[in-house]
Amino acid sequence: MDPLESVARYRKSQTGSGGRALTIAPPPPMPGAPTAAPAGVDLVDLDDTGELDLAALQNGAVVEQTAAVESPAGERRLRGNTRGRKQLLYVYLPGPTIERLDAARPAHGTLGQAVMAALRGSYEWLVEHHTPQPVEAVGPFPAVRGPKRRQGIEEGRLKPFYVDPEEAKGIDTLAEQLEMSASELVTLALDHFYGEGDPA
Repeated sequence: MDPLESVARYRKSQTGSGGRALTIAPPPPMPGAPTAAPAGVDLVDLDDTGELDLAALQNGAVVEQTAAVESPAGERRLRGNTRGRKQLLYVYLPGPTIERLDAARPAHGTLGQAVMAALRGSYEWLVEHHTPQPVEAVGPFPAVRGPKRRQGIEEGRLKPFYVDPEEAKGIDTLAEQLEMSASELVTLALDHFYGEGDPA
């Protein structure tokens, strides 16, 4: 028995029939709803200063706006990319702050250790001077939260550095507590600890 017998019979019937061929038009395109971002994901919004909310950018892809998001298992997902036992974070720093960080790097070994030394050394100052005032809700309107974007950045550039996952979690927690972006938090800590801050 020939397994292709039915194919041959079909071809023979197609070429042998002298009748008219019937052509069926494809169905009309269905109008679709515009695609929206998945729930909990905001599209990247750049302001005219070039300040990015780095929680919304990872390798050119749109990710969750929040720094750490609850996963179905109840674990918090950290900002940045996991590389081995380290967490790779990107912050947007002004040019003078980058110079301070690069100058401090040799004394600490890595950029991540220099950033963490500045955050640890500036923690009390940050909490004392940058904790937002409590704001009450007004009637049906929720309490106003300040913007997490800086209005101007001098020669701003992305600066990557590696920290431990626990340190990355600490950066997220403090940034959330002070209601600012991780970039602004790191900038304030570096400027205070390595340069222009109060000596106290």
